[in-house]
Amino acid sequence: MATIYIGGVGKADLKRLLEQRRDPTLNVVVSNDLEAGQLLKRRSDAYYIGTCHTGAGGSLGALMAFLGRQRCHTFGRQARVSVEEVQKLLAAGIRAFGVSVDQINTVVPVLVEAIQSYQPPRS
Repeated sequence: MATIYIGGVGKADLKRLLEQRRDPTLNVVVSNDLEAGQLLKRRSDAYYIGTCHTGAGGSLGALMAFLGRQRCHTFGRQARVSVEEVQKLLAAGIRAFGVSVDQINTVVPVLVEAIQSYQPPRS
């Protein structure tokens, strides 16, 4: 089961979109960046999707402080993203994602699909 913390100015829209999936294997937690940053630092099985007007600064600022820049990725205003692209990011250790509010409906479904289907490499 994937746990995804969501926050930022578009968290209500993000929550509504994810609830429409009606997916019992998806645990969505409305949070804020400070709370989620602390939780993700302790948990390796959780992710964060932050939203702001650009998908960069405000959506990921606190997460960069908690996890480090190397564990965060912004899609910003990028409208096209593939499951394969996201899975490469996941394989590289990315766990916090920033999305602009006007790209929620385009980027987030692909992002969540990739998170749910991701199988970490076995060591």
